[in-house]
Amino acid sequence: MDATGLSILLKELQTDCGVAGDAAHKAAMRLDEKSSGHLEACAYDLTLRADRLTELAGIAGQLARDLPAWCDDFGAQVRTQQGWK
Repeated sequence: MDATGLSILLKELQTDCGVAGDAAHKAAMRLDEKSSGHLEACAYDLTLRADRLTELAGIAGQLARDLPAWCDDFGAQVRTQQGWK
């Protein structure tokens, strides 16, 4: 990978971080909205467990918080290893 490729990748990862943050926020928000059928999956004949969904939304939130720093660290490490710093 050259420096231009890294820059493009990091921009794409930055966009992905925004998407992950938005998805985590929406998941947590929707779990808080109590309404009839809010834990039913429309494509399957099942009812989802609120405790498991809350746990998964928490994991998604933590990932969304950690991902930007991971991406920054990844970019810095690649630049250092390639001598681009």
